[in-house]
Amino acid sequence: MQENLNRLYDAFTEKYDVINDRGNYLAFASDESYFLLCSVEVIDDEGNFKRKTDMFSKMTIKPHCAVTSLETASEVLAPSIGEKVHIDLDYMEQLTDKPQAEIIKDLKGVIFRVPNSDPAKYVTSDEYLSGNVRRNCQDTA
Repeated sequence: MQENLNRLYDAFTEKYDVINDRGNYLAFASDESYFLLCSVEVIDDEGNFKRKTDMFSKMTIKPHCAVTSLETASEVLAPSIGEKVHIDLDYMEQLTDKPQAEIIKDLKGVIFRVPNSDPAKYVTSDEYLSGNVRRNCQDTA
């Protein structure tokens, strides 16, 4: 695929110049994807073409590798949110071999229990402290 990409890019630039060229900008100005297309070229501070980006010569996308174990509650918070799209205490417990109560204690101030949630639901401080903060704080008092 990289060989094909290189061949197509080289054919285009031979005929129309680099993608970041002013003429190509004018031709593609109405295309909302033009600036994404421009990202295949490395440009210097003066706007001159330096080289093609790494995607033409290197593997830039790696296969997903699932996390299988971590040691601390703070380490496992990001994978929980990234993999499960929420704070999943069962998942966090599985990865750390720590009881949920210990994980909750270790993340005090970083995660908060959603008031009146049954079963208990926890969210990050950013999520908890957005919206009606006064109500959230009264519900936990």
